[in-house]
Amino acid sequence: MAMGSCSEVETWVSYAFDLDYITQAQRDEWQQSYVHIYGMLVNLREKLK
Repeated sequence: MAMGSCSEVETWVSYAFDLDYITQAQRDEWQQSYVHIYGMLVNLREKLK
């Protein structure tokens, strides 16, 4: 469920950028955070198997 929510946030960030609510710099920063958090969730899932 957390991974799906993480992907949803990525979609909303894209929408916010496309609609000029956030700058390219903000989008890039948030995208880096997304990649980091998603990676942590993948690692957690693997450790729990």
